[in-house]
Amino acid sequence: MTFRRNSDRDAPPIATIEKLTIEGAYWEFFSTPKRVRHVRIEGLRIFVSPGSERIGNAVQPAGSPGQSALIIDQIVADGAVVELASSEPGTEPLKFDIHELTLNSVADDRPLSFHAALLNPRPPGEIRADGHFGPVQPQNVG
Repeated sequence: MTFRRNSDRDAPPIATIEKLTIEGAYWEFFSTPKRVRHVRIEGLRIFVSPGSERIGNAVQPAGSPGQSALIIDQIVADGAVVELASSEPGTEPLKFDIHELTLNSVADDRPLSFHAALLNPRPPGEIRADGHFGPVQPQNVG
């Protein structure tokens, strides 16, 4: 899979995935809220370019206020790579090799819990982190 901004095939992708596996019970996808039990993302590469944190008019997710439209029990993306491009011409991107990444209870109306183990490029070192993040507010992603 390849994700691009505005379907522009000439622009570099913002993310690519080699293999995506989604597991769940058929009936749970049609319940309210919809539920997916497990998502495995293999070969995830995310490319962040300067200024990409700016999001225009974000659209509020579907679903009733205060309740998520979709809950994903667990997302595993071991072996992911995140590259942060520099605004300085000729500078190599900052590359984070994420050995382990697990997100639990992913929904737009609550914090998710995470476990991550990654290689920090500068200063070089191994980082292990566990915690909670969110909920993400579309009107204020930063």
